[in-house]
Amino acid sequence: GRSESDLDQTRFAGSDAVINLVGILNEAGDNGQGFQRVHVALTRAVIAACQSAGVKRLLQMSSLNAGRGTSPYLRSRGDSEAEVKSSGLAWTIFQPSVIFGDGDGLFCRFAALLKFAPVLPLARAGCKFAPVYIGDGVAAVARALADRLVSTTGKPVIVENRAGANAIIGSETVAKSSPDGHTLLLVDRLTLAVNPLLYA
Repeated sequence: GRSESDLDQTRFAGSDAVINLVGILNEAGDNGQGFQRVHVALTRAVIAACQSAGVKRLLQMSSLNAGRGTSPYLRSRGDSEAEVKSSGLAWTIFQPSVIFGDGDGLFCRFAALLKFAPVLPLARAGCKFAPVYIGDGVAAVARALADRLVSTTGKPVIVENRAGANAIIGSETVAKSSPDGHTLLLVDRLTLAVNPLLYA
């Protein structure tokens, strides 16, 4: 298996910022080592790669209540945040609750189950969630990057979240905008590569 030391540091070269979204909700076993490896050791490797490549800014996805409580998950998220805060990089840490959207492993799964059963027993019915829609999470990351663009370019930046149709709506909006160099698209490369195969 691959380890955090296998991180290809050359991929960060020439980047202004790195966004670390890696995280797990469950680990193999129950000793916390999986959480430590993914959340802490990998974040440490990302920080080292940023420093090696001269990247000055890191945006880190974390979790609500990171570092609080006794769960190995929350402890590892807190340890990860500590790594980021002591990195010397300009950083932004996001602490959402449960993120939901098409294909998620929690809310969409319950929605699918409710189609077959009008009543659904919950293991911890007293738990409270403050779910965050994936589009809102993406918009928050884009706004954090936009703040940096404003300070760098001295020009106003407007972030408009055009979610839907697997990024086709936003992509078409940008493609049809004036070719003045002032409109940017924030989307992952895999989506752009796969969409023509799915929707052509």
